[in-house]
Amino acid sequence: MKGMKGMMELKRILGRKIGIVVLVLVTVAALLGCAKEGIADIDNGELRFEEITTIEVTRMLPIDDEVIRLNDEEIKDFVSLVNSFELKRDDEAQSDKIGTPFVFTLEQPDGSETTLQYFDNILTVNSKDRYRISEGDGTMLMDYCDRVYQYEPELVKICRQYINEKKTFSAKAVNIDYSIYRIEEMTLDDYKSAAFITDEKVTEKKISDYRMVTVGDTQPDEIGMHNYAVLLVDVKNKVVKGYAPTK
Repeated sequence: MKGMKGMMELKRILGRKIGIVVLVLVTVAALLGCAKEGIADIDNGELRFEEITTIEVTRMLPIDDEVIRLNDEEIKDFVSLVNSFELKRDDEAQSDKIGTPFVFTLEQPDGSETTLQYFDNILTVNSKDRYRISEGDGTMLMDYCDRVYQYEPELVKICRQYINEKKTFSAKAVNIDYSIYRIEEMTLDDYKSAAFITDEKVTEKKISDYRMVTVGDTQPDEIGMHNYAVLLVDVKNKVVKGYAPTK
């Protein structure tokens, strides 16, 4: 009987351990399945970055830094452009961060980031490796950046800055696609229905001074999250005055 009980206890312990192992494997598989796949690869001589998932472009302004998160097509266009450059390694080249018009932050699936700083036809990688590009390549890069910023209307830029600065949006701000947006005029009933969180006193007389701006994709993603925000913008003074709660 003792032998039989021992066998049963051993089976019970083994069964529990196997269950834990299976649970761990399932969890790992789920996490891997949620990881975002790379969109494109930079492969130009020594300049190699595989499986790029996101790129943020920071335009250095005298007062504040303006950041734009590229959509998938813009990422592919940027990578194609960089892969076409004729690069010459020149670690002695001078690169002035203060005069840098654009900084590109590239992210890979494991969360690692790489920065490409552009200044006077010099691409500086992670503040150390420097590559000289031709004036023609530099012009194409500047034209590309100008197009990216031009596509985003002023009200969307105002909303982006507000979201990036406000803690309320910190959890989902990095996932909002600002290339998807809707700018709407409102009636007072529309304003009340949105239930904006604001200290602004909006009246029927002043309603024409405001717009309701929705930025991001209102369709839920694969895990049911809605990556968008609805904001109340004072178009007269060009400032966000509040936001509507979203699920």
